[in-house]
Amino acid sequence: MTTSVPKLPSPLETLPNEILYEIFSHVDEKDLSAVRDVCPRLCDIVTPRFALVNFTERIHVVSPHSIDALVGVTEHPVFGGYVKTVVICSGRRTTIPVTSTFPEQEYTEIPNQDTHLNDYVKTKRFAHRMERVFRNIRVHSGSVGIGIYDIPGKAETLEETVYAARRARCPITWLEVDLFADHPYFIQADLDAAMHRILESSLTPLNVYLCAGHSFRLAYGSDWQCLELEHFTFVNAIPLGPPLRAVYSWLLTRWVKHLRIFNVNGYHDFRLRPFLTPYLISLDLRMLSIWTGYFDRRLWSEQIRIISNLTGLQHCTISCLSYLFEFTADDDDDEGYLELPGYGRYPCVAPQFYLAFRDGTETIQMNGDDVCEQLKELASYVVAAEAYKVLEIVRDGRVNGLMVGVFDEFNLGLSLQSLQLDGAASAS
Repeated sequence: MTTSVPKLPSPLETLPNEILYEIFSHVDEKDLSAVRDVCPRLCDIVTPRFALVNFTERIHVVSPHSIDALVGVTEHPVFGGYVKTVVICSGRRTTIPVTSTFPEQEYTEIPNQDTHLNDYVKTKRFAHRMERVFRNIRVHSGSVGIGIYDIPGKAETLEETVYAARRARCPITWLEVDLFADHPYFIQADLDAAMHRILESSLTPLNVYLCAGHSFRLAYGSDWQCLELEHFTFVNAIPLGPPLRAVYSWLLTRWVKHLRIFNVNGYHDFRLRPFLTPYLISLDLRMLSIWTGYFDRRLWSEQIRIISNLTGLQHCTISCLSYLFEFTADDDDDEGYLELPGYGRYPCVAPQFYLAFRDGTETIQMNGDDVCEQLKELASYVVAAEAYKVLEIVRDGRVNGLMVGVFDEFNLGLSLQSLQLDGAASAS
């Protein structure tokens, strides 16, 4: 006679849910699908994290198969409630992660599909499927973020996707478009026109994000009224090629209270001046260079003086400012030359100066109701530092250092007076 031995539960199964949640929060994301297949209890434990990882942002190719899969995801009784963002892209450079629930989502490179993809976007089937997608999202989440990446027909795809969300009455919280300029100008101009129509017809607050890889970024957040610019190259103005022209015009109608500018070459305040208003609360300038010609005009002292008049400013950070100037070099000389009008031409090792503040650092932060007064004091310091740099170059007969600032203030007055006298004598 045989007796059956009852199967004892594993130690893992005896643990309370709270501990299991903590344990499986450390599991690698790629292993979550396997954990869900162990047993119903563990499936329930890891499903929220699994859904957040795999379904919060849906990236789909412009093809009937992929869009149908997106419809299926948004209609799923569990995972449909996690979809917050829909990204539409071409299949040329995109691989979508596989999940055990929707294995048909995987798409690798699809060569030579540009014409086919553009044609599908213009069909009623695409319009109806996307409207169905956004109607499902509206029921589950209430709103959606939309991204358009790497599509030859960006303008058509952008408009059809946005208008499908509007027909479904699903509010669009943010809009993201990549700006890789590998297509003819007229295609970029079409995108600019599409952006203009979408932005001008938007009735709800909208966050806008434009990017071009690591070379350029513009972000506007309507909630905080914050504008961020990164990796611009100014040529006396913000580059206003499509679709920046439409976005810039739209931004002029927004209230910008927080302005952040990073990694900009040839900084110029002309296009930025509409955003430098008394409504500005915080300003962050980091790693900026300004074009000064022959180090005789449009210096950082002038730009700091402009922002010192922003009466509403309560926070200001300035870091890593530099001067770019005209740099000439002879063919038989390893060094270049800096020309100072009224003084002559001086040997120089690089076409750039760096601004240092009183304590020798390159960063200064100001907070409080007296930020404007602090900026005015800073502007006076920078004026003196720039003038002293000219004096130092003239005195030494060459450019010996690339730093502007950090000097002895007692001797500065006498030195500047001497410089003015020498300049007057040279002029006569």
